[in-house]
Amino acid sequence: MVAGLPDIDVNDMIEHTDGNLMTDPQFSDLRTWFESVLHGLDVEQRAKVLSYASGSGRLPAAGFRDLQPRFNVQVNAGEPPENLPTAHTCANQLCMPRYTSREELHAKLIRAINLATEADGGFHFL
Repeated sequence: MVAGLPDIDVNDMIEHTDGNLMTDPQFSDLRTWFESVLHGLDVEQRAKVLSYASGSGRLPAAGFRDLQPRFNVQVNAGEPPENLPTAHTCANQLCMPRYTSREELHAKLIRAINLATEADGGFHFL
């Protein structure tokens, strides 16, 4: 693909994601909500999530399985759910509080990715 946004395969993303969201049974509801939110995003929003967490809206040719380090999502259970998700781009890591509903997770994720890119297309401190 020479131009335009990649259509990120959410199933590939989930299959190749590490972190306590994916492995800790206490976060199973949050994982279900996260997957549902990702499936409901449009192409641009999915690219923004990837870019927010990794610093790039593009993947290696083979997709998430070749992303190094692996994409991962950490839940910071002690963090207030009023906070937005944060990211560590050098580690391809998305960190989020333990949200209390799918709607809350969706709203906070969209707010974070939009705030990070709205001013001039670049990233900013939140």
